[in-house]
Amino acid sequence: MAAILVTIVGGYLIYAKSVNIWPLQSYRSDTPTISEPKINKSSSDQDVAQKNETNATQGNNSTNGTGVVDTNGVGVSKNQSGISSASGMITLFTPKENQKLSDGVSVEGKSSVDAVQYRLKDSLHGVISQGRLTVKNGVFSGTLKIHTNATEGTFEVYSSDAQGREVNNIKVEVRY
Repeated sequence: MAAILVTIVGGYLIYAKSVNIWPLQSYRSDTPTISEPKINKSSSDQDVAQKNETNATQGNNSTNGTGVVDTNGVGVSKNQSGISSASGMITLFTPKENQKLSDGVSVEGKSSVDAVQYRLKDSLHGVISQGRLTVKNGVFSGTLKIHTNATEGTFEVYSSDAQGREVNNIKVEVRY
């Protein structure tokens, strides 16, 4: 007998495969055999898989192509104003509070920690992307890729302490 093994993560179908629960054998030549069902991937399934692979190489955790492409702090000046974490260890220059985000908008800031994590949320789906930005020479940067039908959300940056807790948090309300 065959069954379909399905893995769902964050509301998205990640993997489906036919698996045998136990082997069935035909002992008579006139008994029909049961074949495993074939699962055909549509082009949209392949597109999603390709976007997931691309995001993984960019440090993003996203299933729809939304995220931040790390540009390693290139071209960022430390002498900008922004929103600082309570500790002062992270300062976010862009995006600013209530800024409209779209493809190509820059994420920039400075940090005294080695790596900064980000989380992008929208009002319809919650977390739509999260990942890590490299801090080089005390600055970090990235370029947004956005795919959402929402009109508002939040952008967060933070770091993690030795126990894995989020610290140095900055959260800004944004529009899409």
